[in-house]
Amino acid sequence: MREVIEFGFLRLPRDVNSVQIIDGQHRLYGYSKLPRSEAHIVHVLAYRDEGEDLATMFVDINSKQTKVPASLLWELYPDIFGEDNPEYWKAQISEAVEAAAHRQLAGLVEQHSTGTRGPISFQTLCSEVSRAGLLDQFRDSSGLQTCLEALFAVMKELGTLYPGVNNEFLFTNNSLSAVIRTAGRILQFEIANNRRDIRIQPTS
Repeated sequence: MREVIEFGFLRLPRDVNSVQIIDGQHRLYGYSKLPRSEAHIVHVLAYRDEGEDLATMFVDINSKQTKVPASLLWELYPDIFGEDNPEYWKAQISEAVEAAAHRQLAGLVEQHSTGTRGPISFQTLCSEVSRAGLLDQFRDSSGLQTCLEALFAVMKELGTLYPGVNNEFLFTNNSLSAVIRTAGRILQFEIANNRRDIRIQPTS
């Protein structure tokens, strides 16, 4: 409720035991080594001491809080990292994989944020694209998206005669990981040896 929120400066007293920090020690220690700047903002949620058992509160916070599952992080990167962030490449991979999967792997990719289920996890797709260095072969995420769409489309087309191969083998976490790694090595080899100018046309 915004009407009970107060904005301002927090000055911690120097008296011993005057303040107990329940969570966020790492933030304070991190800022203690930086020169003062108006750009530095520490968000604080403060409680008056009204007989609360702060030790119990500390245990409750650190034992009952729910961590963000690692499998959800790739889905969150576009909302976390902007273009000025050194880890922006993670957001680019996430966006390209999501767009390519939506167009070519509908119903096959599991995503927590959308509640979809499938034999391929979004985390696996993004992680393997990252390990294969596919983003490095293109100028931006749109090139990566086009590459992935082409790869997935060819896999589907080759599997039309033997759908069981795709359904039970290729379009699974383990096998698709190997395919992406192989595609990454082929691209790196072709580009490194100037074998040809790789131009991947968007699929319809």
